[in-house]
Amino acid sequence: MLGRAQVEQLSAVREALLAELGGNTARLRFINTRLILSIGVDLFTTTLTEATDPNLAKKAFETLNQMGLLLPKKEVRRGK
Repeated sequence: MLGRAQVEQLSAVREALLAELGGNTARLRFINTRLILSIGVDLFTTTLTEATDPNLAKKAFETLNQMGLLLPKKEVRRGK
């Protein structure tokens, strides 16, 4: 599981999210759209500067945490 200290690139966030979603790219695209609308970060289409910006990656990671994703194992929320 990806931890806050390991968040340095958007590609790492995308790969961790895809793993959490069991490889379901349709769900990943849906969540990516929510991320774009929330904070303007696209996990697929970024410039090299954006892709390697640790602050942007951390912001994306924290926003996904608020959505209930990429949480440490003990904090995983269960859906209805």
